[in-house]
Order: sequence, then C-alpha cells, then structure tokens
Amino acid sequence: MKDETRNGCPSSQRGSSLVEVLIALLIMLFLMIGILQMFSMAYLQNLGSAARTEMTYRCQQLTENMRFLNYLAKNSLTVPTGTNMTLPITGATTSPVTLPYTSSEISSQPYWGPDEAEVVWGPDMPYRLSYQISDGGDLSTGTGPAPGFWIVTVTATPNQSTGSQRYMGLGISRKRVDYVSQIPK
Repeated sequence: MKDETRNGCPSSQRGSSLVEVLIALLIMLFLMIGILQMFSMAYLQNLGSAARTEMTYRCQQLTENMRFLNYLAKNSLTVPTGTNMTLPITGATTSPVTLPYTSSEISSQPYWGPDEAEVVWGPDMPYRLSYQISDGGDLSTGTGPAPGFWIVTVTATPNQSTGSQRYMGLGISRKRVDYVSQIPK
C-alpha cells in the first residue's frame, strides 16, 4: 500500500498542528494554576504555624523566668528589679497580668524587655503576653487540682492593631496560645 501524503510528507512523518500544541499548553496552564494555588495555601498555613510556634516559645520563656524569679526569692537570693511581680509568689491573681507592650511600659518594667529577660523584644511586637496565677491546692490536705503548686497560665495573643508588627498567615487572629505550668509553692 502506498502511504498517503499531504504536501509531499508521508502521514507517519507529519507533526502536530499549531492548534493541537495550543490546546496542550492550555491544559497545562489549568493544571499549573491548581498547583500554584496549593503552594500559596501551604505557604500561608506555614506562616500561621510559625506564628503559633513563636508565641508558644514566648509563653514558655515567660514561665521559666517566673519559675526562676520565684526560686531566687524563696531562697533569699538577689531578685532582679522591674518585674512588677510579688515574689515569692504568695497568692493567686484574680485577673490576668499583662506584660509590658509599649516602650513606656517596657521602661517601667525593664526586666521583661530586650535588655534583660528578652521575653518582650521591644515595643509593638506582633504578640501580647499575659499570665494568671491560681492556687493548685493545699499540700497538707491534698485538696485541689495540684496540691503544693501554683498553677500559672500564660496566654499569648497575636497583635492585630495597626501601626505595629503583625503576623501573617491564615486565621492568625484565632491563633491564641495558652501555656499552663506549675510552680512549687
């Protein structure tokens, strides 16, 4: 049998037409748009996770500083000034105590600022920290959720006010961190 030809080329040697190439490129474009959307969503999710990780670290850092300061005060060692805490811890706080946030607040409570404990890096950070202390119960009677301990709840919330640093990511305003620990009485 004779090979059919078009414009002098056998059918087995003909290439793709421009229309076929354009259709293939259009299909590839739609696939790439879907993949790029997945990458952008994953990136935003990672930013939100990074914010939560940083806030958790700051809560842990605040708790460990409180534990250290309480230890110093209980053992009559030199306690740094500028903490705005009653040390050693002798009672529960009825409402949350907020750590300094603005530059004037940091200068009145310098221990938490960038020159000492570095729990608060500086003014207008993307997070706000507060803590609350509750009584875990009496050790001699064994009553309460944690007899012989103070229960410290540290809360970090992302700052959403304008003019300050802010976290980026999906649902960042809902990324609150509550860090609960115990400090021996």
